[in-house]
Amino acid sequence: MDSVDANTAPSPNMAVLGQLAAGVAHEINTPAQYVSDNIYFLQDAFDSLQKVLSHYDRLLQSVKAGSVKAKTVQDLQDLLQAVEVDYLLDQIPDAISQSLDGMTRITQIVEAMRDFSHPGLMEKKTVDINQSIHNTIMVTRNIWKRWADVQTDLDASLPSVPCQPGEINQVLLNLIVNATDAIAEALADSPGKKGVIRIQSAQREQVVEIRISDTGAGIPEAVQPKIFDPFFTTKPVGKGTGQGLAISAAVIANHAGSITFETQPGCGSTFILRLPLADREA
Repeated sequence: MDSVDANTAPSPNMAVLGQLAAGVAHEINTPAQYVSDNIYFLQDAFDSLQKVLSHYDRLLQSVKAGSVKAKTVQDLQDLLQAVEVDYLLDQIPDAISQSLDGMTRITQIVEAMRDFSHPGLMEKKTVDINQSIHNTIMVTRNIWKRWADVQTDLDASLPSVPCQPGEINQVLLNLIVNATDAIAEALADSPGKKGVIRIQSAQREQVVEIRISDTGAGIPEAVQPKIFDPFFTTKPVGKGTGQGLAISAAVIANHAGSITFETQPGCGSTFILRLPLADREA
């Protein structure tokens, strides 16, 4: 099997790249929108509470002067009713909490995208494969969320793997996109239903194994021998280039690993990546 140049990063096709860009923008926009909405609410709440405090101060000055007027008290009561102080005091903590959650979500997306696409990631280094999986799931969310739920079963004790992170990220991306396409094909006549993409990681002696399963249409027996061939695709014209699995196979071979699959037509497929824990170049 051909290998890829260690200094050349495989690139996603333009359609997937466009989906990723649009997806990340959408994923950031959603929490940003409710952070923005909450800040506007907090601004209005602050203005209202500032008026209430101003009236309380006026009442306090009247009490100190020993000349509390009925109108001062009535004005304060009317204001408290108009601005719904109890409602504001109830909602402000929720607005702050939601805003903090939104900012945390934005930070997670940005960090995942940074780790996923950093140009320096083509140098071989030891990598937390579980984190690479989480990052890829996050940056592809807008691609799979309509068709599938993603489940993970990752070995928390997994050792770091010597690899080129940018290339491994690309392989994970290709396989998640393919799994999504398989599920979309299987559910084409079942609007509203979702499939499942399940991603597992485990150590098998001196190898880290990653399994990416889907509940899609499976791979027909007639095409199974060809799926890693360059430019082979079963997708309609304009939908796929046939390069995803070929590039993935070349990348894994370049890491002295293996990529295999298990499939049952009509029931789904599982792609199995095996990466050695020992760096062959070392």
